[in-house]
Amino acid sequence: MAGVRLKGIRKSFGDVEVVKGVDLEVQDGELLIVVGASGCGKSTLLRLLAGLEQPSAGEIFIGDRLVNDLPPKDRDIAMVFQSYALYPHMTVRENMGFGLTVRGVAKSEVDRAVNNAAELLGLTPLLDRLPKAMSGGQRQRVAMGRASVRKPKVFLFDEPLSNLDAALRSQMRVELKKLHKALGVTMFYVTHDQVEAMTLADRICLLNRGVVQQVGRPDELFEWPMNRYTAAFLGSPGMNFAEGRLTDGLFESAGLRLPVAASHLVPGASSVANVVAGVRPHAVSVGAGDGTISGQVELLEPMGWETHLHLRVGANSWTLRLSAEEARGLAAGQQATFSVPAEAVRLFDAETGAALCRRPE
Repeated sequence: MAGVRLKGIRKSFGDVEVVKGVDLEVQDGELLIVVGASGCGKSTLLRLLAGLEQPSAGEIFIGDRLVNDLPPKDRDIAMVFQSYALYPHMTVRENMGFGLTVRGVAKSEVDRAVNNAAELLGLTPLLDRLPKAMSGGQRQRVAMGRASVRKPKVFLFDEPLSNLDAALRSQMRVELKKLHKALGVTMFYVTHDQVEAMTLADRICLLNRGVVQQVGRPDELFEWPMNRYTAAFLGSPGMNFAEGRLTDGLFESAGLRLPVAASHLVPGASSVANVVAGVRPHAVSVGAGDGTISGQVELLEPMGWETHLHLRVGANSWTLRLSAEEARGLAAGQQATFSVPAEAVRLFDAETGAALCRRPE
């Protein structure tokens, strides 16, 4: 196994710079997920690490070895693609063992590696099937098995679950988590799906327009975003925002009166003229409290175990997550008030987007 280090990585295509000075370190045995919207540069970053593209500037290390000038075959990596990229005329067994076979590994050793990987991924009953006789989830497991039998230093995953339906994506997230735990190998995974990032990653790197926004554990990015972009990107539904003013620890705007925990404010936060308050949809409860949100109910979306309520708050439309019991009796068109604890309020500079709240010491 080996860690990965990207130092000052830049990549331009003609006059367009798509990766802008990325510094990133992946620890040995860590599952790091690079997440971001389409076009943010995450797949380009993975291709640079794989050797499929050359950086315009910067250095790439796998372990202690500088690999900028090494071809993909010499980097000791394995890739799992969005498309399964299986040989249609080969059985599962042949697909999984092909990489070892072409390297001249003895058949007995190939069989042993394939059988171990198949057992780990629940593919043993499928070893003699062709890809066309399997579901999408099974084919993706074969692709992961083919990569794992080589025992590479680093796994690279390029949006491997994008072609699967919702139920299969959920199942495959579990399979990937198990695979990482069993192998203990370094994994570099890119996706646009923030649910994948939150549920799978040891750490997340959030990328926007080729610039790293924040790197940390999923709970750190979710609870203590360093800027408004991070706060908005992570979470489903996303964080609610409203612009207003902060006076003596109290944020006020149309329909909002929100005390902010003093221990959360960064030095100088009170001197920022225009601030944006952010509140996660799950952080509210029905009724008045120290911090209140008032507005007109626009729509209710019953989800069975919970209800998403859309509330017109001043000029903004907010989405709140309520329990089915809390939502009972509420209807579109009526006025409603909800409470928010001071600890749940996050503030951002309206001009720069920088966070004005931090984790208490």
